[in-house]
Amino acid sequence: MKRSVTLLSHFTLFGDVFRCIKRKTLHSTADRIVGLDLAPTFLAMVELDCCDYPVVSRWATRTIEGVVGAEADESRFRSVLSEFVRQHCLDRARTVVGMSGPGIYVKVVSVPRMSFEELKAHLNWEIDHYLPYGPEDMYWDAHIQGGTNEAHSKGSMSVVVAAAKKDLVDRRMALLEDVGLQPEVIDIDGLALSHLWDYISPHLAQRDGATLWVNCDPFRLSMTVLHCHQLVAVRDARFELWSLEPTFDSSITNSSQPAVDGNALDCCPDTSLSRMRENIVREIRRTMHYNQNEDNPAVVTRLLLSGAIPDLAVLSDALRTEFDFDVQVVDPFRYFQRGPQKTNERATADPAAAAIATGLALRLGAA
Repeated sequence: MKRSVTLLSHFTLFGDVFRCIKRKTLHSTADRIVGLDLAPTFLAMVELDCCDYPVVSRWATRTIEGVVGAEADESRFRSVLSEFVRQHCLDRARTVVGMSGPGIYVKVVSVPRMSFEELKAHLNWEIDHYLPYGPEDMYWDAHIQGGTNEAHSKGSMSVVVAAAKKDLVDRRMALLEDVGLQPEVIDIDGLALSHLWDYISPHLAQRDGATLWVNCDPFRLSMTVLHCHQLVAVRDARFELWSLEPTFDSSITNSSQPAVDGNALDCCPDTSLSRMRENIVREIRRTMHYNQNEDNPAVVTRLLLSGAIPDLAVLSDALRTEFDFDVQVVDPFRYFQRGPQKTNERATADPAAAAIATGLALRLGAA
């Protein structure tokens, strides 16, 4: 079956994301919006109410020990995911699922001002100059940040170009359909923080300059740079627990997916935790360097830190000594707690995963 994947505009920060055009199930529950995070060592789910998007429930579970993702051991991963879908009746919810890893790319580029139709025609011919694959191998689309009216008032405009390899999307969709999921949107994990930012930024003190948001746990790292309500840069990584050496694609994410013991965090030595913090500092510096090129002149003046790593406060203190800007630890969920929530211990212990899932769900709500 031929799958049509497009991007669709909405009012949130970065504007667009992959949508798979699919038939709607007759029993979809309109008031349930669920973001599902398929992480290397666990599954995380956040359910939002459609009215102002308060969090209704948060759940997470370990996958089988050694299971990293769908590509690592698809049959075992499918079994865990199928049971998770059944327990939470996700086949009856409006669902968005994120993707990350090799073959997922996001770039923010500056191009001469033009209409959206002209931009699409330009990218059809020049997409391989921005991304490592040709249009025949990718689902891709673009979004003009700020809209065409604002862009046309300047000599150039900022464009978010997003792409995913077709075989990667098709395999993921086949897996999801096999366990009873028919997600309305396939999103990109690294953009989830951008979705969250649009909702929590009014509650934070305003700053001149750009904001760098770092969301991390012992197994992965997501960073996004935002300036004047526009996306500037996104980076994702997966950490191998014992070496804690992340790998990146130059555009957004090209993560290796090493086998990880689901219980290894409990016996992770102090030296590994120290090395993890060193790697986080190094990757922040890389993101800062990327952000300082001529297309992205915004100067970072604030770093927001969230996640589920040991001694998050210690990490924030270390970052304050490394960088000459304000460092603030944030809990994204405090801005969505407007009533009782259903949660489990694993979800509470993994705020980094829940943050990604919430950002995914907000994307669907905005659509």
